[in-house]
Amino acid sequence: MIATALLAWWILAAPPPAHLSALAPDALDAPVSATPVPVFAPAESETPDGVDPLHGACNAAPDRWIVPQPYEAPRIDTLTTHSAEPTLVDCGVANGVPVHENPHFADSFAPGATLWAFASYSDHRNGEVTHFSVLRPDASVETSWDFDLASENLPKPFYSGTAWDWSVTLPADAQAGTWTLEAAFEDQLYQHAFTVTGTTTTHGHSRHARPAREPPVRH
Repeated sequence: MIATALLAWWILAAPPPAHLSALAPDALDAPVSATPVPVFAPAESETPDGVDPLHGACNAAPDRWIVPQPYEAPRIDTLTTHSAEPTLVDCGVANGVPVHENPHFADSFAPGATLWAFASYSDHRNGEVTHFSVLRPDASVETSWDFDLASENLPKPFYSGTAWDWSVTLPADAQAGTWTLEAAFEDQLYQHAFTVTGTTTTHGHSRHARPAREPPVRH
């Protein structure tokens, strides 16, 4: 397996997509309210310039959350497979002409093909190790690797969002059927299924969408 990586900052305006819910025992049974419920409200005496809802070093006031929220919530937002390394653009426009990304989404591969495993994170900090595995149809491990943000020697130990990818070459005699890309991160298990076919590789859009993001920074 050859590992390479991309780094990008993400705008995290919503919780992870339903299709990528972490496999926590009670996560899928949580009730959903049909009406909006405010989670915090500023006091009338405060100005509209901005209110920090969390108590901390920069805010002496108590937390304003009705339902307490952690200051950091590390998680994997997307876990996908691709037929080539995703091509990300900086601004989306060059000389007034739109420049489109080509993520090379793919969920079907031929034996011997090289796939790219892509993961995007929220609240990613040095020392938080992700264990990745590629599982055969019988759930045995084809290959696995660990990833720690600290290994990238970035300027800061914490980023609100990052994205990384790795290349994985399937064996020439890879068993046909449903394979799984799996990631264990911060006591949660994330999975993405893909298929290995007899001879033909089909490229197309992945079943997993990605959140909106700011321009990527390559390194």
